Amino acid sequence: MKHPLLLLAAIIVPFLASGQLRGSKDSLKYYDFCALAQYDMIGDNAAAVYFLTKAIHIDPGDYGLFLRRADAKGLLCNWQGMEDDLNMAIALDPGNMAAHILRATAHEKLKKYRDAIKDYDYLISVEPSYEGYYLGRGMNKIPLNDLEGACADFQHASKRGNYEAFKMYQEVCIK
Repeated sequence: MKHPLLLLAAIIVPFLASGQLRGSKDSLKYYDFCALAQYDMIGDNAAAVYFLTKAIHIDPGDYGLFLRRADAKGLLCNWQGMEDDLNMAIALDPGNMAAHILRATAHEKLKKYRDAIKDYDYLISVEPSYEGYYLGRGMNKIPLNDLEGACADFQHASKRGNYEAFKMYQEVCIK
């Protein structure tokens, strides 16, 4: 494992080189908190949440901070906190695909299947050729007893080469 100071330097130096640190105390704190959060996500997600929260207080308009904190909360199985942060990230950057993907997962874990389907609908509208979105949407239709819709999604994804969708189609749709 790399020396912790070298890892922190590798995270901070690009910010210094790009001129993003303007010398203000809050900017320096902000990037320190971001660096510590990134470092802590290696093994201590609770600490990452703590440091990202500090950074969010300094810059509440940075959707990336909410996205990273949501990811850390997901690793802690804090699905509601994850959903809340992803809602903020999407409010700040509505077209962020990663936020929609993660929010679909949070919705599924919270048993908010209709909300997960809405996220997958959005993802499919942006990237209709990716079969994984159809699989995800189909999986969320099963608990809602929309087997016809789930089977259509599994079949679509299966025809595009998704083996997991093929298995789900055989398991759920062929009787």
